[in-house]
Amino acid sequence: MPREIVTIQLGPQASWVGAHFWNFQDDSLHPEMAADGSPDPDAADPAVLYRSGGGERQSTRTPRLVVCDRSDGFGSLGAQGRRVPTAGSSCSGGQGGEPPPVDPLAWGGGVTTVTMEAVEPSPFVRTLYAGAGRADEDEGEEGEEGDEGDEGEEGEMERRRSPRPTATPAVEVEEGGSAPSAAAFDFEATAAYWSDYLQAQLHSRSVAPLRPHSHNFSQLELWSEGESLMRREEAALDGDSPALLERTRRFLEECDKPQGFLLLADVDGAFGGLGSALLTRIRDEMSAAPCLALGLGTCPAPQPHSQPHTACVAALNDALALTAFGELRSCYVPLVGHASAADPPRPPLVRPASPSAARPCRYTTSALPAAWLDVVTLPLRTRGESRGGLTRLLGGLQVAPRFHLGSPVLGLPLPPPTLGEVEPTGRRAWSLPSGGVFSPTALLCPLAPWQLPPLRAIAFSQSVSCLGFPPQPLAAVSVIPPLLPCRSSMNVSIFTRTAPLSLPLPFPQFFTPDLGSAGELLPPALDRAPRPFAPRREGEEVFSLPATAALQSSPAIGPLVQRVAEEWAAQRRAAEHRLAAEWGADELAEVTEDLLALRDAYATGDADGSESNGSED
Repeated sequence: MPREIVTIQLGPQASWVGAHFWNFQDDSLHPEMAADGSPDPDAADPAVLYRSGGGERQSTRTPRLVVCDRSDGFGSLGAQGRRVPTAGSSCSGGQGGEPPPVDPLAWGGGVTTVTMEAVEPSPFVRTLYAGAGRADEDEGEEGEEGDEGDEGEEGEMERRRSPRPTATPAVEVEEGGSAPSAAAFDFEATAAYWSDYLQAQLHSRSVAPLRPHSHNFSQLELWSEGESLMRREEAALDGDSPALLERTRRFLEECDKPQGFLLLADVDGAFGGLGSALLTRIRDEMSAAPCLALGLGTCPAPQPHSQPHTACVAALNDALALTAFGELRSCYVPLVGHASAADPPRPPLVRPASPSAARPCRYTTSALPAAWLDVVTLPLRTRGESRGGLTRLLGGLQVAPRFHLGSPVLGLPLPPPTLGEVEPTGRRAWSLPSGGVFSPTALLCPLAPWQLPPLRAIAFSQSVSCLGFPPQPLAAVSVIPPLLPCRSSMNVSIFTRTAPLSLPLPFPQFFTPDLGSAGELLPPALDRAPRPFAPRREGEEVFSLPATAALQSSPAIGPLVQRVAEEWAAQRRAAEHRLAAEWGADELAEVTEDLLALRDAYATGDADGSESNGSED
């Protein structure tokens, strides 16, 4: 039974995370088979996130996706979804070729032609689509195998999964034509745009460039600028508007039974307001469809000596991000934004970034949120029996207007069961050279800024997805509750799968040598116990790993809400004075009231929706 999900990506960082997410989904186009030859029921069903299209000779699958970014942020991705643009064509340029001559009767003055240079595709894109070009040559022969060219599609997608290098100096090939490794492409150095490592082919309807004149050449710093973009689009004031609502409607019309939306948005500026305004208008037509919204960001956090205007804008954007999605039947998961003044916590199996780097690499920092999103939403996308979809997920998390925030937790490989027994405290321990004790909780990474570790905040409800666990479900169940404690066992949803999380080729290889190529955890040197596997050789990649992802309704998010409330209280007066043209005093007072209600709910664990006694002058 189709359970389609429409995905919306708004902003640069959302696109970088989304590119990693869609690379994970590429595996769903090639499902693993069970022992009887049928598709694995725990594998992802591509019909949930992908749409089918094409002609009689060849069918294709493209993401059911709307992606909006600045027109200069798409890189080599063309306006029609093509990955290698023709000369002169791009999301920010024309349709290719020479510009048409100017009619002398229409204009008698001088004419200056400005042509934007096409962005060169990355070595990975050139390699990827060299294989796709060979598939196109064989399209006729392969497409005749079925009514819709299924064999042609499989041939093309298999080439995309295992790209063959072209004559590119940046790519070296081993003898025998084996697929190159991630190190051959040096993604950290060559990924200047999110499209430089995106494997998916996008539909032309998915690409929604935001051109500078559409937002009056602003810096897109204000939340209200995003709402203004949606109003201009409704009023048809701009023929070059991204037409987000119309694009979303078209994808919804293709769905048989949509279960809801995934929204990734840069909430530290205008894209946050754009996402909120878009969901508000969608609610007018689909009031019951839930939404899982991820709040990301790219603007730097305000420093202690920032300009007053910058500080009050940042504080208001943070406050609006936490409160604006409450009335939209959405579970809002804050990940990165102005509130993240410090670097997000780094799992111990991820090696630290180079100290010489001037700024964090978006390619690497966006990978962990994408892995979390893929694992935590897998139960909504499996081929087997329906697990209720987004409606059940949000219902189990007790999502309500004043209780709609989610706490994300990502777990990297847990110790193998043979290395130690589970103690009553939930710790799996063995001796370390330093005399310490290894705990599975050390591998859990809270992804929200200032989020409390799971053992320090008992969740009200949670949804947990575990990949790569032993075939005995009880073994996983015995480990999860101590790791992710919950007040009530009735509000715990646990999904387990024996197959691990497969890592796509463009996923960052930032793991320490303590992790084996198949995701095995290599403990520190054990004097009295043999190593379960050989250490990973230098240059050897990690192809898959066990992973745990949790989405909690928990007071662990309380410190973040408290921090945002304090920043907003300090900047509210300045915002009333400096942003009076965009926001009225009553609107800012309502934001304050909603933020204080959230602070009290998550600080006290008040999940029953009772009124808060918090107030502020």
